[in-house]
Amino acid sequence: MPVIDYRKMVRKRAGDALDPAEQVLCAFLVKPKGTLRKAVLDSTFDKILGIAIPIGGAVGGAISGAIQGTVAGVADALHGPPPPVLAARFPSGEDVIVAVTTARYVVFRQKFGLAAPRLVLGAVYLPAEVAQLGLKGGVAMRKLLLVFADQSAVQMDLPRGQGDVNELTAAFGRLQAITGDR
Repeated sequence: MPVIDYRKMVRKRAGDALDPAEQVLCAFLVKPKGTLRKAVLDSTFDKILGIAIPIGGAVGGAISGAIQGTVAGVADALHGPPPPVLAARFPSGEDVIVAVTTARYVVFRQKFGLAAPRLVLGAVYLPAEVAQLGLKGGVAMRKLLLVFADQSAVQMDLPRGQGDVNELTAAFGRLQAITGDR
C-alpha cells in the first residue's frame, strides 16, 4: 500500500485543472533522471572528504541554465532556432506528478507553502501526442520513458513504494483505447 495516494491528491488538490467529467485513472510522483545517483554521490563525497559538495538547487540550476543557454545560442547561430518539440513542455528538472485521466496526460508541479502542497498545471498532452510509455526496473527507482509523437522523449525516475506501477501502463492503454489513438 502506497504511503501517499497521488491519485487522491490530484483529485483533491487539482480538481479545478480537470474537466468535470474527467476521471483520474492513475497518478505517480516522478523525479528528474539521476536523482538517486546524485544523492548517493553527494553522500559519498561527504563521507570521503568530510565536506558536502552540493551541486543542486540554485547553483546547479544556474550552471545548467548557463550551459543550456550557451548551447542554444550556438545552435541558433548555426542553424536557426530548433523546432519546438513536445518533450520540451515537460518540466523534467523537478519532482512532478504525472496523471493519466480519461481524456489526457497531465503533469503537475508541486508548490510548497505553509500548508499542504498545491498542485499547479505543468504540462498537458493529448493522447495523440504521447506515442509510447515504457517502464524499466531498478532497485530503488524505476525508469519511466515517455516517447512523444514527434519522436522526442523524456526519461524520469519513478520511485518505488507508490503502489502498482503496472497501473500506469494499463491507464496508458486504456486512454489510448478510449480516444481511439494507436
